[in-house]
Amino acid sequence: MATNDKQPVDPVVRARRQRIRRKRARQSVVFGVLIAAMALAALGAVAIYNGAVSMPFARGFSSTVIPADDPIVPACLVEGKEKPIGYKKVRVRVYNASERRGLAATTAKSLEERGFTILATGNVKTGVQNAKIAYGAKGVGRAYTLAAQIPGVVLQYDARTNAQIDLTVGQGFDGLIPEDEVKLETGVPMNNLPGCQPLAELTPAPAPASAAPTEDATASS
Repeated sequence: MATNDKQPVDPVVRARRQRIRRKRARQSVVFGVLIAAMALAALGAVAIYNGAVSMPFARGFSSTVIPADDPIVPACLVEGKEKPIGYKKVRVRVYNASERRGLAATTAKSLEERGFTILATGNVKTGVQNAKIAYGAKGVGRAYTLAAQIPGVVLQYDARTNAQIDLTVGQGFDGLIPEDEVKLETGVPMNNLPGCQPLAELTPAPAPASAAPTEDATASS
């Protein structure tokens, strides 16, 4: 007569085995979810990197945008064919209209290294955001020659009677154009700026009273 040698499982052991099975099942689910999430994140990163998907709430590195200066109608060159003025003949006063200490001095030094003649530096209180060149009827060619060195500069024609010009730089000014990228050639006539008008058709702004800096140039510019 056959006998059944299978012994009954202890309830404690059975409960323990069930807990282990449930624990392993939960771990499998958790690991599966984590792997799926990592795979989705990797796919999303690749899509954003390739430009297929835009990153939500993406912003630039800079949260401060400094506006450009309002456009000003520049004067046209005399007969539209004036050649660049020798840098040494371009006499410039450089003014700092920003809160950046030393901006006028460093800009003047950069211009001087290129051969421009610097008359003065100082600080002024104006609404210039990037850069502005002020010039009179005798300084149109000089203003164009200087403007070729400065990205985004605007030109302001005023009633001064001499050939010297003023450069005012503001908070958004980011330095001169690299010298090897300046589009001027000795002996080659310069091009008129877009939207220019003949001097006779422009109303000059008032001439600067003295163009003196508001603070000591060597200490604060």
